[in-house]
Amino acid sequence: MIKKILLVNDDGIYHDTFKQTVNEFKRLGYDITICAPLKPQSAKSHAIEIKELIKVKKVNDFGGIEAYAIDSTPADCVRYAKYYLHWEGDLVVSGINDGLNLGDDILYSGTVAAAIEAGIRGYNALALSSERKEPQNGISKIKKIMDFIEEARLYSKWNVWSFNVPKDPIGFKIASQGCVYFDTIFEEKKKGFFVQAGRPYHEKETNPNTDVYLINKGYITYSAIGMIRTCNENIKN
Repeated sequence: MIKKILLVNDDGIYHDTFKQTVNEFKRLGYDITICAPLKPQSAKSHAIEIKELIKVKKVNDFGGIEAYAIDSTPADCVRYAKYYLHWEGDLVVSGINDGLNLGDDILYSGTVAAAIEAGIRGYNALALSSERKEPQNGISKIKKIMDFIEEARLYSKWNVWSFNVPKDPIGFKIASQGCVYFDTIFEEKKKGFFVQAGRPYHEKETNPNTDVYLINKGYITYSAIGMIRTCNENIKN
C-alpha cells in the first residue's frame, strides 16, 4: 500500500496547482516530502545541472510538511532527494502538471522526466498531468487515480506510469504514445528575439490506442513509461 510519497513538479514549488495538489494528498492522509523547483521548469525535459552551483532552501510554506525549493530542474529535484536526503518511500509523484503530457510532448516534459529519473533511481514513480488551466480536473481525481493504481496493482507490472486527466473524464484507458500534431511557429517579438508558439490538434490523431486519441474521447489515459532510447530491435539486417 502506498503511504509515503515524494512530491515533485515542473511548474515550480509556488505554483497554485502544486499547492492544491499538496493539500489534496495531505487531505488523503499521505506522508509527504516535497522537493520541487524554485522557478518554473516546463519543457526542460531531463536536463540536470552539472556545472553551476544549485541553490537549495528548506521552506516552511506547506503546513509542517518537509519541503525544499531547489533552483534547478525537476530531474535534479529527484536526485537531491535520492543523493542528499536519502529519501525512502513508496512513490515519487510528479505533478499535477498544468497541461497535458501526450504524444511527443513526453520527450519535452519536465514532469515526465522527473518520474523517469525517479524510476532510474529505483523508485516507483507517477507523472500526473491535467488540462491546462483546469487544475481541478486532475486534483479532484487524485483519490480515484490512487485507488485505481492500488486496485490494478500497476506497480507490480511496471515502475513508471504517466496519467493524463481530461475535462469530465468517463473512465480509464491504457494508452500508447500518439501524435499531438502541433502547428509550431517561431514568432519574432523584437529584433533577434523569438518565442515558439502554436496549438495542438488532438483531433487529428486517428489511432484509437493512443493517449492523444483517448484523451479526445474523454478518458483518463495511463501509460507505462520506459527509459531505454535505443531501437536496435527495429533494424533489419
